[in-house]
Amino acid sequence: MRTKIMKKLSLIIEKSKDGKLWGRMEFDGDLMVDSANSLDSLERKMKKLLQERAKAIEQIINNLGQELIGIKVAVLKNEAAIKSKNAKREIVQGAGI
Repeated sequence: MRTKIMKKLSLIIEKSKDGKLWGRMEFDGDLMVDSANSLDSLERKMKKLLQERAKAIEQIINNLGQELIGIKVAVLKNEAAIKSKNAKREIVQGAGI
């Protein structure tokens, strides 16, 4: 089950001398900019930019998961460390005699 967290973003709109609308918004440190001839069109374009960014993030997460599936973990015993511990035990035990 997915829970959706809605985040409000501020869309800043400016009108250029030629009448075109320019919109910009910041999302997680990224500045997204686009232009359109109408407010409705600009809003659709900006939403599409956000959706494309979300899909790109989703793809990165999916690829990372696929890479992690291929990782195999093996536990190896370090024979030198085991022998060293046993040698210390023998010395300590022999010192008490």
